[in-house]
Amino acid sequence: MLIKHGKTNIKYLFIVIVLATIVGGGVWYCQYISVECKTSADCEGKTHIMCVGEWKCVNNQCSWNCEVEEKQELKETKLEDETTSWKTYRNKEYGFKIRYPEDWLIEDHLTATSCCLNIFNSVDPYPEGFFLGPNVMKVQFQYHVDESISSKQDYIDNVIKESEGPPNLEFPKGTINRDWISSFVNENGVDILEFSEGKPADSYYVIAINNDFSETLHVLVWNPDIKFNQILSTFRFIEREMIPREIISQIDKDPDFIDWLEDIRSSNPSTDINDFFRADSEWTKKIYNWAEFTIGEEEEVRLGCVTGDKEIYSPDKNKYIYFPCNFGAVDTDIWLYNRNGDKKMERIGSMGPSGGFDDSFWIDEDHFIVLSYSMVTSEDCSASIGYWDLISQETVLYTAKELNCWK
Repeated sequence: MLIKHGKTNIKYLFIVIVLATIVGGGVWYCQYISVECKTSADCEGKTHIMCVGEWKCVNNQCSWNCEVEEKQELKETKLEDETTSWKTYRNKEYGFKIRYPEDWLIEDHLTATSCCLNIFNSVDPYPEGFFLGPNVMKVQFQYHVDESISSKQDYIDNVIKESEGPPNLEFPKGTINRDWISSFVNENGVDILEFSEGKPADSYYVIAINNDFSETLHVLVWNPDIKFNQILSTFRFIEREMIPREIISQIDKDPDFIDWLEDIRSSNPSTDINDFFRADSEWTKKIYNWAEFTIGEEEEVRLGCVTGDKEIYSPDKNKYIYFPCNFGAVDTDIWLYNRNGDKKMERIGSMGPSGGFDDSFWIDEDHFIVLSYSMVTSEDCSASIGYWDLISQETVLYTAKELNCWK
């Protein structure tokens, strides 16, 4: 632009100074005067300055008001940068991840049959035993499933209906008022229900794992501090991990697996191997030796009763999986012989009365499969495929949930 001498030059100089102040200032406010109006609704759709703001009707004139606060932007950037340095928790079974500060304590027992994922802002959350210490925040994630639910509204209606009546542990204020339930979307586009009152804990949230709200994560917070909102802002969904194709190709033709899957299909006709997803709990990762003893070269192995024992040998006959008869005990065990070539018998797994080991077979000398089941209720069961790797000394569990019980 050609700036002329005289008064015009002073005017342009003034404009430049004003613009510089706007660009460099912490907070600025601008108005764009348009057409006449009686209410703000008369201004909607008009051309306005390209900034975040809203139309207002000021003195019967349409005015576009925009406000930018650089300090707030810097503050939000700082908070975002802080969470990027946090640790990441991933749960491939339910398909989500969150971040949490590195010096916090996390306890992961989140499965369909056990509770829960707990996050504490202290490495010593219970200094005096059972009760949380002063100012110790506890964030608990619980998994819930209800196949009768088909939408968010259906879920809300069902919660209100279930709460009707006198106060109890689940509904400490009795019947929930619909106004106590609100919904918001976090930075990653996750739709979250918030209960301002009527539920246990100081804060209570519900996140749908699927769109129909039949599977949900309940987030309970005690003694919430400022970082909880940051933790919730990092929640995002990830892909649930199915059984790798190379493993499927090794097991889906095995006669023992085919028979086992057919038993499940007797009550669940559409179930197939693609319905099994990885259970990402810490206890599923490392092969753990619960008990052991050494067997002599000539000694015949019999841990349980004379009949009912089952030994499943590896292809080279040097190792075997052992399911002992348990004499009617409520727990069932799985043992492994000669894992490390030391002729030791190791108890590598145990299940309680709500489940059991069905069968097992070897893929090769260093890998085998364990098939098991678990009963949530008399009508709700799950089935699991355990992949055991003796080279990496790790095991991974893939589970199909919400099955009609077949036993």
